[in-house]
Amino acid sequence: RLVAVSADVLSVPTQSTATGFSSRSTVGMMLSGSVIDNILIGGPAYNSQQAKGKKGTLAKGDRIVRVDGKEVSEQTVKQALIGTDVPGTVVRVTLVDAKTEAKKEVELKRMATERIADKRRMFEFFTEIKDHIKKEQK
Repeated sequence: RLVAVSADVLSVPTQSTATGFSSRSTVGMMLSGSVIDNILIGGPAYNSQQAKGKKGTLAKGDRIVRVDGKEVSEQTVKQALIGTDVPGTVVRVTLVDAKTEAKKEVELKRMATERIADKRRMFEFFTEIKDHIKKEQK
């Protein structure tokens, strides 16, 4: 049994059984409009959070206002983030911080969707093992 995971902003689910994604690259965040709703563990957005001493990290609730220097709206943000859809390319994201309302800028390196899909499957597998162990302990 696999746990359902929300669609990644750059990887809309398709019928593909290989990765479940229609794009070749991702920055590893899920959006609600232009607001970051979730960040996928192991993806570029998550890794930006882990960089110690680095300014402008992403957080849930931040609102994306520009991508590569161009203003975006709820309707255009996803396509702007997909951009060239080439893994390894860099995208510059300007956000409004959810807590302070200050603007911040983050550079993210797009990751191949296969890599994030593999990490997601591994996370789901470990979650199942953890849940199974908890049941066994009861």
